[in-house]
Amino acid sequence: MMAARGSQARALALITIVIVLLVYSLSRNSVYLKSNPVNQPIAEHSTPLPAEEMEYRTACDAIKFETFRDDRSIWDGQSHKSLFVARDGTFTLTELDLTTRDSVCVIVLLPQTPALSPHIASSSLSASDSILTYAISESIKYNIELQQHSRYTNLYYGPAYFPHPDVYHLMHTIEHRSYFWLEPSRHPYKPINFESSNRVHVTDSKQDIPKLPYCDPINTHKLNGRWIEKAKYQAMYPFDFYGMFDDVQEDHALHGHLFVPDWCRLEYTSIGQGARCLDNKIVHVWGDGHIRRNLKAIASADNWCEATGKGGCTCNDDEEHMKSFTWATEPLTPLTLNQTWQVDTKFHMVPAGKISNTDWPARFAEWTDQLPPADVVVFSVGNEDIASMHVKPQEFKTALESFATALRAAYPTQRIVIRTPRQFAGAVLQGTSWSAGRSQLFAQLVLDQFQSASNMVFWDIAKLGVADRSCLPASNQNYAHRQLVSIENLLFWNAVCHKA
Repeated sequence: MMAARGSQARALALITIVIVLLVYSLSRNSVYLKSNPVNQPIAEHSTPLPAEEMEYRTACDAIKFETFRDDRSIWDGQSHKSLFVARDGTFTLTELDLTTRDSVCVIVLLPQTPALSPHIASSSLSASDSILTYAISESIKYNIELQQHSRYTNLYYGPAYFPHPDVYHLMHTIEHRSYFWLEPSRHPYKPINFESSNRVHVTDSKQDIPKLPYCDPINTHKLNGRWIEKAKYQAMYPFDFYGMFDDVQEDHALHGHLFVPDWCRLEYTSIGQGARCLDNKIVHVWGDGHIRRNLKAIASADNWCEATGKGGCTCNDDEEHMKSFTWATEPLTPLTLNQTWQVDTKFHMVPAGKISNTDWPARFAEWTDQLPPADVVVFSVGNEDIASMHVKPQEFKTALESFATALRAAYPTQRIVIRTPRQFAGAVLQGTSWSAGRSQLFAQLVLDQFQSASNMVFWDIAKLGVADRSCLPASNQNYAHRQLVSIENLLFWNAVCHKA
């Protein structure tokens, strides 16, 4: 009898537990359904970053920056100093040993400047000092992006990633301090160059090389990369497609160096392959002299202006006779790709001008009424605003917002390719406001404005950095070297041929 009662008690207890769990489960589902009603999409989880990329992005998270700023055995407080620092905050004064695909933190310390900035209002958009930072070996040049510390304004830091074995040191150029980069023509150009106190020795980890995804022109942060001497690249990757071109075939190297993204693979696309992506398409190209050079290379199958020559067109084609390029000055006369590529594609080039101080609804209406309807739109954004001595960053940021609205209204269904501004450094272009700080900031403002816009992709040539300065003394222009134009066009085809 007692056994029977015990069995009944256990059964009742089990039933009670089941009921409690069921009620709890239903209440959880009820809360979930209230916060995610069926008529609203549930937010998708972003794809987790690969472990190496996550390690790179967090390389500075554990660093105690005040130690490096305040310890006079590390820094005297008056000189320019930089260091490679391990993720855990340790460092050596000579050489830090790493294996391939390790990440470290770069710290840069600057003496306090007595100069009072007339541009404090701009401090919320960018750092006060314009610093170019590269990790350099005998055959690799890697641009490192720094950010200003929120409390210690004379301290800059940023992560650095090393996928290739070599010995690297840091090279820095301080172009302007105290926001003087906003108006470079009004201040003496006296850059300060210095090197790191230590270096990193990267040895091969002998691990399998990870297979990278193709670069995505919608999210171009993975396009950050480095310039590698072609011979070095061929030695590291003897069977890779990019290293197999001889000198006659070569159309994607700059002075013998290849641009290699860190987190994605840039798919090689020939002009013929790219043209087929635009077969039976009409393209409206809103551009400037920079994009004109890109289209000349496409129109001539890369035969316009010999890439290895020393002609004027290598750096500046402003004075070039336009008889063969009437499309560059007459929007109603298209650049046509047809028999050569067995396609039917028409580019109508319209001068874009500045984003700022322009009535964009009226400007778009003027040309969309005259031109045949576009299937694809390409817009080069920001170059003339950077150059203008009258356009401040906040003004450009505000203008971008109204411009984006007008652009989407004028082209509501077309794929829109946004070309980021050219980068600049190493000189002063008289009568302009070109500077490293302005070009970096304006490019970031463009990316921020359009990053989540539908039907838009980036032709992000800003990721190539200041790859070459040889043209600046010759042309007083910020045009890309002829060889770099072809590399920019690889990014163009990557954007227009992308399958969303």
